[in-house]
Amino acid sequence: MNKHDSKLDLKKSTILIVDSCACGLAVLKSILPFVENYNVIYFADTEYNPLGLKTKEQLSKIISSWHNITFNNEIKADILILACNTASISSRISPVYPSIDQHLNVINMVDAFEQMLKKNAQLIKNKRVGLMATRSTINSRYYQSLIDLYNPKEIIEIIATQCEKAVAHNYFETNKGKKEINCELSDYAKHSLDIIILACTCFGYIKNQIAATTNPSTMFMDPSDFVSKLTKESLNTKTFLPKKPFDVVFLSSGNTLQNRETKSLSKKIFGVEMDFETIKLKREIIS
Repeated sequence: MNKHDSKLDLKKSTILIVDSCACGLAVLKSILPFVENYNVIYFADTEYNPLGLKTKEQLSKIISSWHNITFNNEIKADILILACNTASISSRISPVYPSIDQHLNVINMVDAFEQMLKKNAQLIKNKRVGLMATRSTINSRYYQSLIDLYNPKEIIEIIATQCEKAVAHNYFETNKGKKEINCELSDYAKHSLDIIILACTCFGYIKNQIAATTNPSTMFMDPSDFVSKLTKESLNTKTFLPKKPFDVVFLSSGNTLQNRETKSLSKKIFGVEMDFETIKLKREIIS
């Protein structure tokens, strides 16, 4: 990193938030009210987006690279937030570099998912629950096993590949995007879902269309909402102060088009486009 170095205080610990697109900016926004005493870096690793269609081997290598960048000259971090459900599950099933994790405080979406279920246990019992997620997350069956602990009446699996794509590439508000989302979700209206769990950070941006397409009275649960609580509990401080978005270091790894989409999506979150610096990680991942 070069041009953003002035935003980093070497006397402070650093929080690194990583997602495969800019959708994890919602997670960043949720922690800004109490992280002034920390450096904060957001990394949109769009180079291999979408992760939900990657193989187990590809996912393992990508996530390993996220861990690796915290232990070389690219990024020095003390807390790593995996703001991606697909990556979090993959990391939980096949831990990468466990010896590194002993020295790095890792917060992931699985932790938040478990906390969300525990808090809403009575709402889940005997209800029809839709699990809306990437193909990889659905195929892992990891979240289904966690939901089952709370005795739902039924779990309906919603593989939302087009929804993820439309949001990550920031065309979800166009006619094309709305049509793709509606087409992918319309079949689930027949299930009269009581709850839809949004198991991808992308889906929080299209709640209104999801409800309109499936069931207007559906309740949403989003593990993203619980990441800020987990982060706050992990911070070694007694004083919590807000941090401004412009004081965050923003990084991205994709091509010119992907980076333009990332900047545009940041404007929807913060009202102004954030300045993303392009970085390239030293890794070889076969597509």
